[in-house]
Amino acid sequence: IVPTKRMRKGTFDGRLMKVIVRSGGGLDGRTPKEVNFRRKYEAAVLSINRAGEKVGSRGGLGRIVLQAGDELMILTGDCFDWDNKDTENDLKLSTVDSNTNNQTDEQFGKEFLISMVVRDSSRLKGARPLAGQTIEAAGLRGLPGLFLIALEREDGTIFHAVGSDAILNKNDTLWFAGERSSVATLRRIPGLVSPNSDQVNKLKVNKLERRLVECVISMDSDLIGKTVRESRFRSRFRAAIIAVHRSGHRLLNKVGDIELRPGDVLILDTGPYFIPRFRDDRNFLLVAEIENSTPPRFDKFYIALLAVIGMMALYTAFQDKLSLFECAVFAAAVMVVFDIISPQRARSSISWEVIITIACAFGLSTAMENSNVAQTIGQALVDLAILTGTGEIGILFAVYLATFLLSIVIANNAAALLMFPIAVQAIEELGLEPEPTLFVLMLAASSSFASPFGYQTNLMVYGPGQYIFMDYVKFGLPMQFWQMIFSVIVVNFMDQWYISWAVSFAVVVLVIVLRFKLKCRRKKKNSKEEKEKLEEVKPGDVSSESSPDNVKLTVP
Repeated sequence: IVPTKRMRKGTFDGRLMKVIVRSGGGLDGRTPKEVNFRRKYEAAVLSINRAGEKVGSRGGLGRIVLQAGDELMILTGDCFDWDNKDTENDLKLSTVDSNTNNQTDEQFGKEFLISMVVRDSSRLKGARPLAGQTIEAAGLRGLPGLFLIALEREDGTIFHAVGSDAILNKNDTLWFAGERSSVATLRRIPGLVSPNSDQVNKLKVNKLERRLVECVISMDSDLIGKTVRESRFRSRFRAAIIAVHRSGHRLLNKVGDIELRPGDVLILDTGPYFIPRFRDDRNFLLVAEIENSTPPRFDKFYIALLAVIGMMALYTAFQDKLSLFECAVFAAAVMVVFDIISPQRARSSISWEVIITIACAFGLSTAMENSNVAQTIGQALVDLAILTGTGEIGILFAVYLATFLLSIVIANNAAALLMFPIAVQAIEELGLEPEPTLFVLMLAASSSFASPFGYQTNLMVYGPGQYIFMDYVKFGLPMQFWQMIFSVIVVNFMDQWYISWAVSFAVVVLVIVLRFKLKCRRKKKNSKEEKEKLEEVKPGDVSSESSPDNVKLTVP
């Protein structure tokens, strides 16, 4: 990418455009990552729309296979050129793209532009510093809800549509576009600090009490018309502004130079006192805290790690005397004593909804057990396997299927307890060895993928992950099906265990070899395309249209 100097005052909106994938072009049927979209077109894909619906999400757009007619919102780099042969053959400007700013408001209207500075040393001792690493190696590509929109060097040179192979230097400024809920993610990356960190440190707020707050400048505010620096915002409100959003525009200015206007949305780094003190202040509207925005304590990382290891060691060594709950309370107490978390945060971390749901699930399990509903279902499936005469294979499938179905509505340990006597009775009737059937029972009871109620950990991620019941069904049922198939096959050949081991090893090797060959084939294809382009354009090939002064230089 050719670097350019650029005035700080302005936005990125002029570089956004909406384009359509041409039929039969180089993008049709291929992924952006496969064609190296950033380098080939000097642009980055921000969103993909297909048949009026948004496809994919930030961080996964490079793996989506594009189709003719797909609408792409792209951020163009400094060398983007419609006269480029690849761009002209593969993309066309959307006919409905008469007003780029309107699209920007619609698709990116709720996003902030957040800057973070690369430091030469990580805040986490022992961690590799970001300086000297590529964007991809540093883990800055594909952050959830965030998009790296530009990289600014220490001398003010700005790179747009940054590639994953760009190397980070000390004091580089990275500009990310993202929604407010994603801003806190950047605070958790060792080696990245806010350019306003010196202002935040002057707040003299305990790090455990710091949080991000979103507020809107009101029409009656006396801050209107003043820059952040002129308003003495930090001293007056004991809060530091880290990002500003204005009517669909993501401002590139330094925060201190931004002139505040009515309706500006601010993200503040402040303490717990801001909301109760300024919720009704005439300068602000809609004051709200951003959840889980407390900055991490990188300096306490190893203490927290030792606390977790100590918890597991205590439980392993004294499991006859100590329960896992007691060991977990010990680890939590260590973290509170060493200021890794605050007592308030520890109390608020208890998810009462999950605890109540788990308790209700145990109640449902007891009700189904006492009413013989669960036993009737399990017995019916096993009887069906016996009647069909499928022998041991039928029993194994029936036990797995019955245990799996029961674990959808009752706890997995209750499902195992209910199915155990049924499985034993079926084994005795057919005169089979008990080990294979009991192994299948164990595997089925431990694989509750298709329901949030099947296991406690499923419920723990149900709320924070904002999942719905059908998410578990869509993902869990296929996994459950294949696990049932492979479990029955492996258990049925327990005596020939070396066969399953050899097959599994062969499958792993085959996958690795195929991925390597596919990667080499793509690399060879891309190299061949670049070579053909170089052969098409000869050095010094110029064309004069009317006069020697009007010369067009053709370059690859």
